[in-house]
Amino acid sequence: MTRAVGRAIDYNCRPAMSPSARRPPSDDLEGRLDQLFALPLDRFVQERNALAAALRKEGRDGDASRVKALTRPTLPAWALNQVYWHARREYDRLTQALFQMLTDRRQAELRRELSIRPAQV
Repeated sequence: MTRAVGRAIDYNCRPAMSPSARRPPSDDLEGRLDQLFALPLDRFVQERNALAAALRKEGRDGDASRVKALTRPTLPAWALNQVYWHARREYDRLTQALFQMLTDRRQAELRRELSIRPAQV
């Protein structure tokens, strides 16, 4: 599972949904997953397995299977998570700049498309 601002994307990137979600109650699966993805990368697999075992012990086999299926984040995805949790202002600036770049690019593509489109009679 992947988190980016919003909902799941499949690159194993999981910033929390909001500042209040950074330290969620331990019985909240989403909060526990946020905590998992905030860990140092070298602890991910061990802690994922421990979380899956704890969920099984709680009788939450479906959740345990979901957790066990999570793959270790890639280094870039993990790094992005860390920026989100530890340098939120920079993360927000980065995502805003990226959104603006994509918007500008799409506008340029539309202008180009309109300029080469034959006139309709």
